[in-house]
Amino acid sequence: ATLESGELNRDGFKISIAPDGDDLAIAPGHLYVSGTLCELESGTFLTVTAGADKEIEVETLTLDDRSLEPNQWLEVYADINGKLLNPTQRVRIEKIDSKQRKLTLSEAIA
Repeated sequence: ATLESGELNRDGFKISIAPDGDDLAIAPGHLYVSGTLCELESGTFLTVTAGADKEIEVETLTLDDRSLEPNQWLEVYADINGKLLNPTQRVRIEKIDSKQRKLTLSEAIA
């Protein structure tokens, strides 16, 4: 599985509700509004092993030049032979251990 902040353009600008019902997720993509191009770029990936526990070790604590923070949502995509499938899971970062580069997530990665 791969954790990331968004990619798949076929769902560009699709708005969905986060699992807790308190946040919205907007899929990356591009569209034109009155002739003006509007873009939401896809994000960077964090790679973890499928079946990972709620606590995962990551290589970096930044995505797209922004620090990861508690309460941020991440999407988990299945990687089948190098092709990303639709998000299979959304998890929230509950806690960050900066020294050990570990994230504690709202649930285990399925």
